[in-house]
Amino acid sequence: MLSLFLSPESNSDFLYKIRKKIDNIKPFSVKFTNQVINDSILEIEERGVMTFRDIEKIKWEYLEPDLKIWILSDDSFEYYDVEDEQVTRGKLTKKTQLWIFQLLYTEELTEDISIDTKGRQIHFVNEEEGADFKIYFNEDLLPDRIVQKDPTGVDIVYIFSEYKKNIILPEDFFKLKIEGEVDIIELK
Repeated sequence: MLSLFLSPESNSDFLYKIRKKIDNIKPFSVKFTNQVINDSILEIEERGVMTFRDIEKIKWEYLEPDLKIWILSDDSFEYYDVEDEQVTRGKLTKKTQLWIFQLLYTEELTEDISIDTKGRQIHFVNEEEGADFKIYFNEDLLPDRIVQKDPTGVDIVYIFSEYKKNIILPEDFFKLKIEGEVDIIELK
């Protein structure tokens, strides 16, 4: 169950409503387009599906132009690049600093997070990692677009569409299925 640390009466009502909405539709899947823009030039565009069970289980499947799968399961991750025939595994030691966890599970708002309820957006700055995120929400208060600005001038944009709510997931959905032989890299 999603922990909601903020009360609906607080000045963080917008964030509370977003968390409650996400809690009510999970598990869910959503199509995404991922763009990498360098100095206003689109360098990479990928498409796929993201499935969110809860904070412990998230799966990103990049389907176009190349198949890549990223799975977060508990405090570990697996990244499978089918074309490179490589799987990378490791631990997420700073999970709470990732934008999705900061948005969904932070216990309190800090000066690093600002909320624009009229524009339906949350702006999050992580000075330590040099990350600047803006998360935009649709009228249903679901993430519509995320823009990450890198200090080097690179923007990473995720555009979300076609939410499927309260889906049923197979027992092995978050187990990586590898075809053929692959190189496995274990990160410590």
